[in-house]
Amino acid sequence: MKDILSDYLDQILRPTQEQTNFLSSKLRSIKSIIEHNAKDLSLSEVRPGGSFAKGTMLKYNSEADVVLVFYKSHHKTLNYSMLLTEVVGILSKQFPEATINRNSKVAINIDFEIDEDKNYSFDIVPSFPVNSPLQVAEVRNSKAYQGITTIWHGEYVRKVAGAYPGYKELVMLIKDWNNEHKTPFKSYEIELLVASAMVCQNISSANSMEKNIIECFKGIVSFTDRSPVYPIDWKYFDPRSEEHTSELQSHSFIS
Repeated sequence: MKDILSDYLDQILRPTQEQTNFLSSKLRSIKSIIEHNAKDLSLSEVRPGGSFAKGTMLKYNSEADVVLVFYKSHHKTLNYSMLLTEVVGILSKQFPEATINRNSKVAINIDFEIDEDKNYSFDIVPSFPVNSPLQVAEVRNSKAYQGITTIWHGEYVRKVAGAYPGYKELVMLIKDWNNEHKTPFKSYEIELLVASAMVCQNISSANSMEKNIIECFKGIVSFTDRSPVYPIDWKYFDPRSEEHTSELQSHSFIS
């Protein structure tokens, strides 16, 4: 089973070197263009996000995220719609060959169509900084802070992947299963559920891949009621209640 799954990963799920090179190159270009042209918008930082940055992107979902973090110290950044319009204008001038759209109230989509079989997509997500995940739900227009959550997820996933060999491969296999069966879990939720299984359950690189997948599914089953999924050992900060914070940190997941 391990050989079958490994072959499936290599042939079907892992991005090709061509995909990786193209996405990496465009990410660098987007980062440089935004940094040099959005100075009057109080830009704090530009960070890669999404599955590509985490190393869990699937070959057939060739897309990457870019998170723009703005300080709210300029009149333009106080108007989120205006901020997105400014960013679209900057990108349109620099990438005339791309299709650029506001695909939602909180993101900009850039599509590079190379030919009929090759299409690369980027989601540009402007965001504002907050101090902790708990504060996101309390701020006005909380969707404007989703980019920060993406950055936090990326940092967490890289930490887990570094500590537990085989993590990324398990995530890719279960993401593929999730897509095939059209289950309701989002990509980042799969990453967090697999991370929980790696940390809390009997998962080891010494086990067969099949056994580790079964352990991951045990964690997934417990969240089929669509309870919110959060990282295990996430350091929550709630200034209103240190006792409540300690209670949250003692649980694998918070719902």
